[in-house]
Amino acid sequence: MKRIYIWLTIIGALFVVICGIGVMVEGKKAMSENEQQQKHFKVTYQQKIDTLDIDSDSRNIEIRKGSTFSIENIAVENNVSSKVSNGKWIVKNHTKKPVINFRPFNFNDKVIITIPGTELKQLTIHANSQQLKIDGINSKETNINSDSSQTNIDNSTLGDTKLTNDSGQMTVHHLKSHKLNVVNDSGQTELTKLKVNQPIQVNNDSGAVSIQFANKPHNSKLTIDNDAGNVDVAKNIFPQHKLGQGKYAIDIINDSGTVEIK
Repeated sequence: MKRIYIWLTIIGALFVVICGIGVMVEGKKAMSENEQQQKHFKVTYQQKIDTLDIDSDSRNIEIRKGSTFSIENIAVENNVSSKVSNGKWIVKNHTKKPVINFRPFNFNDKVIITIPGTELKQLTIHANSQQLKIDGINSKETNINSDSSQTNIDNSTLGDTKLTNDSGQMTVHHLKSHKLNVVNDSGQTELTKLKVNQPIQVNNDSGAVSIQFANKPHNSKLTIDNDAGNVDVAKNIFPQHKLGQGKYAIDIINDSGTVEIK
């Protein structure tokens, strides 16, 4: 009986090793096929564009300042659609079926969108489960909804801005806006070098929100509605809740998360 147990153990170990080797071989094969099948296209638009609408659930997206309106797709699957009509640019990317990714850290799978220095009337983005980067963009009205993505916004002027972060990580640096609404669920949202003296509303559920101003507010009124969470306001930024005439309202609504203003 003891010999049977030994042989069963040996056979089981061999089976695990063989299966592991098979997975590695198939993984390398898939990686090779992916590299061979990688689809790459670039389209430049000459017509006037004042609205950009992006809806994506499976791709890294970069939006940056360029000399023209253009879109470049570098990815294994060509499941990106791009269309311009009557000044509205619509970009969509949706995965049709589940895919086992043997290259989980391959950041070459991405869509690059360039926008010239002109101001967009409206920028709308819904991003889910990928990395979103925005740099040097100018928009009059902006609505960015990030589900479980990693979102980075740098050096952009986004006008009337709404940032919604579900369970991902959102980092915003040097944002200029004339009105800001931040909605954070269970994710982490960090804003640094934020323009002062503008209406700001923060709704935080169970996540963490950190705000660092570029300069000290001097004409703002701070209102805090905190349930079971923690709101920490630096005394050197807000020695009292009303500064100057209190023209610009900063409303913090916090449930069970953490909000920090420094």
